[in-house]
Amino acid sequence: MRVPPKDDSYRTLDSPDWLSALVANHVARTKPTPCPCHGKTYVYRGLGAARPEAATPPTGPTPAGSPSPRHGLRHTHRTMMEDLGTEKVLMDERMGHIDGSVSARYAHVTPGMRRRLMAGLTDQWEAALDARLAMCPTSPVRALNDLLRARRGAHELVLPG
Repeated sequence: MRVPPKDDSYRTLDSPDWLSALVANHVARTKPTPCPCHGKTYVYRGLGAARPEAATPPTGPTPAGSPSPRHGLRHTHRTMMEDLGTEKVLMDERMGHIDGSVSARYAHVTPGMRRRLMAGLTDQWEAALDARLAMCPTSPVRALNDLLRARRGAHELVLPG
């Protein structure tokens, strides 16, 4: 499946289990179908003519001048990786950037770098869910409500009876 807008920008990314589950649940729920005009199947439908991008609220911190809320999430992800102390070579790989410097020629992504990043992103995700859970234990948004319920259940397993 493809995620617009860069059909020719392919790379394999590590994904924390929780993110893989979110995407899998989204695909199962929305059952993406091929576009009638070109036959390509997209995980996210985009906004279409009925909902222009400019009228859509951002889905995350969007820097000024960013062309879309989804593009702003790239900036957020980069900042989160910086905060976690992720090695530049791994950040460049995830962002699809090519570093032509001499020092980059000798730097390579290792399994340990990937594990540390996945653990750090998972820690941030769980902290965000805990913060949201502290505000209110439920949500009218089904996907979020399911996540909060699961997180509450995880806390109940850990807490002494």
